[in-house]
Amino acid sequence: MRPTHCVPVFVLAFAPLLAQVPREPVRGTVLLAADQPWAGAQVQLLSRPVPDEDRVGESDLVRALSDAKGRFLVDLLPGRCYTAWACMLLGDGTYRASHAVDDVRAGGPLELVADAVRPLGSVQIDGLDPWRAGGAIECQLRSRTANVIAAPCVEQDGRFALPPLPGRRAALEVLCGGRPLQPWPEPLDLTVATHTVRIQAPRAVRLRFVDADTSQPIADATIAASMWLRSLLHEIAHSDVTGNAVATLPIGSRAFDWVNYPVMLQARGHAPINLLGRLQVPADHDAAAGKPVATIELHKGLALRSVLALADTACAGAPIRIRNDLQSTTEGTHRIAWWLSTDVQSGFEVDVDPRTPAGLGMLLRPSEYARLAAAAAPFPLHPEALLAVVPANAQAAALPAKLDLAALAPMRVQVSAPDGAPAADAFVGIGAAFDGHVLTLSSAATDRSGRACFLVPREQELLVTAWSDDGWIVHPMPRADALVAPLRIQLQSVRQLPGLVEDAAGRPVPYAQVTYSVIADGGEMGFLTRSFGYHLVRRTDAKGSFSVPLYPGARYSVSSVATPDDDHYVRQPEFTVGKDEPESLHLELTKR
Repeated sequence: MRPTHCVPVFVLAFAPLLAQVPREPVRGTVLLAADQPWAGAQVQLLSRPVPDEDRVGESDLVRALSDAKGRFLVDLLPGRCYTAWACMLLGDGTYRASHAVDDVRAGGPLELVADAVRPLGSVQIDGLDPWRAGGAIECQLRSRTANVIAAPCVEQDGRFALPPLPGRRAALEVLCGGRPLQPWPEPLDLTVATHTVRIQAPRAVRLRFVDADTSQPIADATIAASMWLRSLLHEIAHSDVTGNAVATLPIGSRAFDWVNYPVMLQARGHAPINLLGRLQVPADHDAAAGKPVATIELHKGLALRSVLALADTACAGAPIRIRNDLQSTTEGTHRIAWWLSTDVQSGFEVDVDPRTPAGLGMLLRPSEYARLAAAAAPFPLHPEALLAVVPANAQAAALPAKLDLAALAPMRVQVSAPDGAPAADAFVGIGAAFDGHVLTLSSAATDRSGRACFLVPREQELLVTAWSDDGWIVHPMPRADALVAPLRIQLQSVRQLPGLVEDAAGRPVPYAQVTYSVIADGGEMGFLTRSFGYHLVRRTDAKGSFSVPLYPGARYSVSSVATPDDDHYVRQPEFTVGKDEPESLHLELTKR
């Protein structure tokens, strides 16, 4: 059965409790070819507290219908980044969608441009029958946008109908009883009407868990299925008293060899692992009688236990993010982050790697946000509150018995551009420093007045960074309880590196996504690059042009270009700003 409209109905909008939070307008237009107005288009703007994760936190979805002149008006939350697109079903099994626009913010103009008409496609998924006994099959299509648009695919007569999405390419995610059946989503070309995807057959694999210090077996260790760079976890096996666990994996019956296979490996009292460095399964492996294909060594963990509350109100079922990541000029980089929820008594327990500092953040739900936003006014409150920072080598009682959201302090930050004007398009990141190590914690967008606000522990000393296309700064901050007035910081200016994407015929490629990484070792620039997560994306304009800000001393590497039609992996030389950066980035797409 086909959807009757373009709105993915499962996306949660903020509850009416947020009606008291002031919103700001965005006036926009939607256009067809030759700059003709697109009347009656369904416009959607989506903002997620975790942009690439649709299963955590409350999203804000705003909808509008364009008028006869293609105009629309929406009201957005300040300090939030939205992904915008427009859509229209054409009634003949096709639809028209606009090119998506990311990083849309309140107060600015917006223009959406229609892409070519494409079919409402379908996909046949082979290999599902051996899995169906394990639970219901779920399929969803995920967009290639900053705020991921995730829409369900309905099964009918052995095929799954693909919902309308922006862009010409998307990714298909297949689950069975909640567990992922692929190490990463399957890419699909949305301009093609029919697709076939193959799911590998289930296969039992034996693993063994031992303590890294004593080599003793670990009982009741958990293997949770996951996907690459996704916080989706589903328990699939537990170890017995001998440390052995048999997990059913979607790897087929032939010999299997995979570097960094995505699973979460956990055991009480031990630090978790979120990737198997290498999973090798011989073709003749017998999980029932054979030897383990790998022995997993788990290090002793630091146990974090506490109860979460908001003054006198319990916080059962609250989503908490655990960050256990470290940057060091001598020890390299380690990173692991995952989500858990408080139990019915609002408590939680987790083990982290004691060799690295850890951070705990909670995504505020509408009721909690509404109660706490008054302390931030008129600064927009970031939806993730920082609960605690635990230094490396901390004691077992590293957290208080109760973590009270009401006891957190609002940390207001006012960011100015290099010319002194409010930095309306900046991001602000916070972190903590430990003996030359930096733990990155959270980041938020500024509003059109350059303001952002975080909830942080009152006695915690933090590092604050801000960045935009125009500049950057890293600023140490005293304890939050000593910060009476807003922290005012001004960006240091940076140069822009112009770029152009051309196809094999030398024609500019509009609306392409250029993905590149920015990395620095240690120091302020290392903290900055970790704050925005290394990988950045730039979209080309209608003339195929884009630009990249050059942060001093950082290493850049362009990895890929996703055009509206296909993916291309480019061989662009790496460069370091201030050393060997080019005058421009001319990306020629000669082959896929």
